[in-house]
Amino acid sequence: MTNVSMKLTQACMKAILSGDCHLLDDPITAVLLSPAYSFENTHRQYVDIKAFSLRSSDYQPTQLNGKRVFDPASFISDPINFGNPVTIGPVGAVALVKAFPKALKDTSLLLAVGNFINSGSPVESIRGPFILTPSPSGWFTFSQP
Repeated sequence: MTNVSMKLTQACMKAILSGDCHLLDDPITAVLLSPAYSFENTHRQYVDIKAFSLRSSDYQPTQLNGKRVFDPASFISDPINFGNPVTIGPVGAVALVKAFPKALKDTSLLLAVGNFINSGSPVESIRGPFILTPSPSGWFTFSQP
């Protein structure tokens, strides 16, 4: 449906470098956010985005499956399927949070955010599939300056 690339949070980069976050081993949940959400580098935890999380009878935060790393240093997973048929949206962004979907807590680490508004307009599904596909370069890539 929609290709997404993301921006890592500073909290995520610090957690990876300190060994507190293991992208391939830790559970990661995708959370859909309303168009009112705007990314800020100071956002560190689920509580910082919680108020913007979508509310819908068809929508539930969804766990990433098939996580892997490919060269040079890109993180990717299987596409994230939020259901079919579903009515979801409009959606302005997607966030990755370190937690199982049913175990999201205010203190869960916010890993990355992909903003749809920057690349066009909000996305939605009306009684159809809602699937997010990582960009060909992955959800995000680590690179050297």
